Amino acid sequence: MAVTARKGRISTSTYTVSGDTLAAINQDIERKGPKDLNDGKRYSGLCQGTLTLLIGAKDFALVVKPGSSPVQVTATLAAGTVTSDCEITLPRLASAKALSPAAQKEWSRFIAAVEKHEDGHVDAYFDEAKALAQELNAMSAQGSGKDEKSAGVAA
Repeated sequence: MAVTARKGRISTSTYTVSGDTLAAINQDIERKGPKDLNDGKRYSGLCQGTLTLLIGAKDFALVVKPGSSPVQVTATLAAGTVTSDCEITLPRLASAKALSPAAQKEWSRFIAAVEKHEDGHVDAYFDEAKALAQELNAMSAQGSGKDEKSAGVAA
């Protein structure tokens, strides 16, 4: 077995926007949209992701070099999980009653595009989780000590 990646929790929250025209709705989005933690700018949608690494003491594999004195051990990860969790924030229109049919159609198109864009960020976070798992699987460390236990701790 090896360190694996998995998609964890994906949740969606909304913030309410309003306006009688698409331009007014856009202004409300610019005022209320979520702030990106990296650049501080407001956007219509946002995906915040977290990668969590879960590795326990029993997830390490130790290989003793035969005949070594002091005892030499190579440690690798035999198991563990990297999980990507994401929180998506999207605008929600308070009411579309004042919008023309064409504007309502454009609003629906816009929301679908924002959702698709944020879903792309969810996929990117999962890709990062997979890449991290691969890097962890390629890692090893060596240690030496008077016995296997102390060599394992040193590794």
